[in-house]
Formats: sequence, C-alpha cells, structure tokens
Amino acid sequence: MPAMDDEVRIRSGEMIDAIQMAYASTCADSRIPGRDHSPPCRLRKQEVHTLLRKLQMMVAAQHKQGSKISGIAEEIGGGLKARPGYLAEAPSSAAVAPVVGEALLSLGRFMPPGDMAPIVRWTTATDVELRWRAAWALFRPRDPAAVPHLLKLTNDASGEVRFWAVRGLAPAIVDQSGTSREVTSARLREAVMDSDRRVRTEALRALTAYDDDESFAVVAASLDSPDTWLSVSAAEALGRFKSRKDMVVPKLVAAMAPARPLSLRITALTPLAALSPNGGLTSLGGRIGAAHWTAV
Repeated sequence: MPAMDDEVRIRSGEMIDAIQMAYASTCADSRIPGRDHSPPCRLRKQEVHTLLRKLQMMVAAQHKQGSKISGIAEEIGGGLKARPGYLAEAPSSAAVAPVVGEALLSLGRFMPPGDMAPIVRWTTATDVELRWRAAWALFRPRDPAAVPHLLKLTNDASGEVRFWAVRGLAPAIVDQSGTSREVTSARLREAVMDSDRRVRTEALRALTAYDDDESFAVVAASLDSPDTWLSVSAAEALGRFKSRKDMVVPKLVAAMAPARPLSLRITALTPLAALSPNGGLTSLGGRIGAAHWTAV
C-alpha cells in the first residue's frame, strides 16, 4: 500500500478526526463480554464504518486510486485501536518519549472504553513532559475511574502535573468514582495554597462546586485575595450559593468597593444582581456613590 502523501493527509484530516471521535464510543473492548453487542455500540460501529467509506471515496476522488485507498482506511482504524497497546508496551527511553507524548494526547482526546493502565503507567515517568500528558489524558475524558489516580497526582513534584490533576476532582465525577468528597475537597483546600499560581486557581475553581462548610469558607475567603486569579474565580462562583446569600451578598458588596481591582468589581456585579437584585444593589450604590456606580 502506498504511503499517504502530504496532500492526502491534509485533505483527510477533518475526516480522520471524525472517525476518531466516533471510534471513542464504539465500545470496542473485546475483554468485556457483551459490550460489543449493545445497541449503542452497534450504532457507533456503523458510524465508524460510514466515515471510513466516506474517507475512501474522498481520497479516491482526489487521487484516482480507488482500489488502493481501502488500505488507508484500514491503517487509520488499526492505528486507533493500537494506541493503548503501544503505550502499554513502549520502552521508557528518551528516544521514544516524543512518540509516547503524542500518543498520550491522542488517547486522551479519543479514549476507547477499557483499562486505564496504559496511561497510568506514564504517571510515574521521570520525564515531566510525559507525566503532565498522562495527567491530562486521565483528566480529559471525565472518567470516574481516573479519580484515584488524579488524586495521587495532585501531590506530584511538578506544577504542570498538579495543574491538570486538580481539575479532574469535580464532585460529580468524584461521586461516581466511589471516592469520598471529604477526601478530595480536603486536598483541593490544601491545593488552594499551592506554590504554583495556576494550581491554586484551578484548585479553587474545582472547589467552588463543593457545598460543605469548609470548602465554602475557602471560596468566600478567596474573594479577598490580592491575586485576581483567585478573587475573580471566587466571585464568578459565589452566585450559585443561593442558600448562603446572607453571607455572600455583603462580601460581594465589599468586593465592589472602588479600591478593589476593576476585574473583580465587574465580575462581582453579576452574582450580586442575581442574589440580591434590590437590597444588594441599593447597598452598593450607597457605598460607592453615584459616580462610581455609573462607571461600573
């Protein structure tokens, strides 16, 4: 079979992406009995086959090689299945690290159902570039099975890894994983004090979805942070705490003071108007004066 030249690769790129997305939901893991035979899985397989046929026709029309293009489609389909196997077997060496890194990013985008071990294997690599890609590949599919691994990665030595790990601890996913919210929320509260600004911010943004008193207290206190990445993130989220509006509204009013950063004041206005459209805005007008109110 002739290799695809650059023109074919460019023209078929979008179709390949569509095939990858469809394949991600084909339930093609033969190790799970019955999975291949469920109606959703059969439908997805039909979509993959349809896309492959369209790719064949498209490339054939461009290059007049209809009898040879089927091999290209088979190569693509086989490559999609091969990624987990490659990650499971690739040696830990600098020579293959670039390929492993790209395979991790690819598998994170289009992860077929099945064992996460091929990704988890690389979370302990000495190369931080591979570790953060592994963390990303675990985070992106929002698979509950990844939560224990992501929780462990929140203590990685690299901020690049911790940054992606904390993002995967949303309470809805945590609940499905069987991991205790108390454990993940406690770790996120610690991560709000991380040495890396990006980790602090993402930990706070994840924490805003938790409803326990301790987590709410950290979110509310972050509204007073001199770091606008934190204070603005807190302001964005406080509007959802309707049952705590008696505590939230005064803090939002205080966040609108003229001395506070403009980005914070603009952000705080929306949750303030939602939680207290009359009292909060009236109090705000009295505090900052008509001229400042008009400016905001």
